[in-house]
Amino acid sequence: MQIHLQAAHAGEIPLSPELPASLQAIKAPESNCYGAAGPFGHVLFQELDGEGISIRHSTFYFEEEDRLLYESEEPALRLQVILGVRATE
Repeated sequence: MQIHLQAAHAGEIPLSPELPASLQAIKAPESNCYGAAGPFGHVLFQELDGEGISIRHSTFYFEEEDRLLYESEEPALRLQVILGVRATE
């Protein structure tokens, strides 16, 4: 996976195949993973390889609202599902 992730407030988020302990619990078995954790929250990219197809799953959790720029030169069909939770007063 060659992914570049830039957040408007958090800046560049360097991804590593060495996952922080906080991300180990949500890692899918036998998946190739890249992740990062910090004051911004955490991100996790997982890839499962099959016969002639790969499935990628991305998890983003940010402590504060931010905007992301995701770049990858690898071809892909993308389906985006966003779930959000807002605190109530």
